[in-house]
Formats: sequence, C-alpha cells, structure tokens
Amino acid sequence: MAGIPQIKVIFDRRKKASAVNPGTVEIEVSYNRERVRLSTGVAVLKQQWNGREVVNHPEADRLNEQIRRVYDGLHEKMATIASKKGEYDLSLLKKVKKTKVQGSSGSFLDWL
Repeated sequence: MAGIPQIKVIFDRRKKASAVNPGTVEIEVSYNRERVRLSTGVAVLKQQWNGREVVNHPEADRLNEQIRRVYDGLHEKMATIASKKGEYDLSLLKKVKKTKVQGSSGSFLDWL
C-alpha cells in the first residue's frame, strides 16, 4: 500500500460561484495520482461559504451536516479498508459515482 487516500472538501471547483450563482460543494478523494470527486448535493452562493463550511444560509446546519455525512462516510470506508490491510481502489468509487449519476434510484449517500 502506498499511503492512505487524501479526502478534502472542495467548493466551486469550476469557479462559477458568485453573489447570484451557486457553486457546488464536492468531496475529492485522491490516491496514487488518481482523483475522484463526489457531489455532496450542496450548492451555495459565494458569500455563503467561508472556506470550510456553509454560513449565512437559512439551512446552514442541515447543509453542513449533509457535507459531513459524505466526508465522514468516505473517511469511515477508507479506515475500514486500512484496518483490514486492504488495497484502496478508486475505480470502485468511480463506478459507484457513475451508476448513481446515470439515474439509479439510490443516491451516493445511500451507498455510503
């Protein structure tokens, strides 16, 4: 195994957020020079993000919890793999992401 995957929260990767257009919040998992970005289902305006979390939004608590659920779910999956001395395979995440994006009835959060 070549280390553990890095998991981080990314806001507005496409640089589209403004005072009137929301930017998406994604979770990025990187390992062995591979990256998978997964949607949290959260999109907020530029002034509603402080660099770590949603702020100044009427549903900030719920949105931050939704982001945490995705982040913590991925972190837990990676820790489980590490505890079993397994190999990380980001292709599985890509496959799950693709399946969910193509219209499966479940969501990525359900999978987690």
